[in-house]
Amino acid sequence: MRKPRFRAERRRQLSARGIKPANQMQACHIDSRFELPLTDWMKANSFKALDLLWFTPGTAVKVCSILRYLGISYNVIRAEYRRCEVCNRALLGAEATARRFLLETSPEARNHPCGERCKFDADSRLWDILKESHATL
Repeated sequence: MRKPRFRAERRRQLSARGIKPANQMQACHIDSRFELPLTDWMKANSFKALDLLWFTPGTAVKVCSILRYLGISYNVIRAEYRRCEVCNRALLGAEATARRFLLETSPEARNHPCGERCKFDADSRLWDILKESHATL
């Protein structure tokens, strides 16, 4: 007997209500005693949040294999990740989880601000400028 497909059914229910289902995204920070040797592809697949460099899980696996090859010890910190649709700010951890649950409440939820300064940051394009400046590091 086949198991019930709860996730697929939930996605169908959300789509029927006009809500685009929000995927859970992960980000990884690699904590090391030494400064990471950043290459161009690492910079292209990373972002800054909380003054730390975060990678996608696939890039983090590659960076970890490079660090193992170089004999550098490291710790990997995983967190849920999401960007605010209004101001483009990177949300991590519990803030990203709360945002994902909010997005599944109504079709207009993507227009809700992520915080008090969201509208101001959207008007000033602060997070877009920071994202562009990080890409040119």
